[in-house]
Amino acid sequence: MRMPGVSVQFHMFFDELVEFVSEVCLHYEMDVELESFFPKTIQVVPFQADMAEEIHNFGPVDAFWLLYTTPRRKKAEKFYLYVGGQKGNRLAQSHLGAGTDKADAFAILKKVAANLRHRTQPGMWVISAKGAVGYYKSERFSQGVAEAARTGKIELIVSGTKLIYKVDPPESGSSV
Repeated sequence: MRMPGVSVQFHMFFDELVEFVSEVCLHYEMDVELESFFPKTIQVVPFQADMAEEIHNFGPVDAFWLLYTTPRRKKAEKFYLYVGGQKGNRLAQSHLGAGTDKADAFAILKKVAANLRHRTQPGMWVISAKGAVGYYKSERFSQGVAEAARTGKIELIVSGTKLIYKVDPPESGSSV
């Protein structure tokens, strides 16, 4: 039997992501684990802490782990939120991906995912390196990202691929 889980792929600026993490963790009283991949560093931040200040002191964040616990359970259920980094004008895709077989934790995870979906718009156009175009309803983006992408301030990508994402249909005959 498969463990129930959620997966939300989206583009969002880091400050928008920090606001989202801060709000859902405060609302559901979940501490947060900040993670940097290189060098490998982890720091737990209490849910009531000033997240922006903690991140400023921590340094670059590659992932957030949302830690759900109950008074009866000592071990936290961990919900993974990968941070899509930004280099120059290229913004990589972020991803909330988690699963749990604990009914109470899964109920909270679904609420966290619903909150994220509420903050983002569905549907993006994907263009391959060879120019193939496809529409993916499940890909999401924030309003801030939409405005920046429409004005050419950023390019939306998936790390490790040559895919380019667009928030609006590409013009026919255009190339990426």
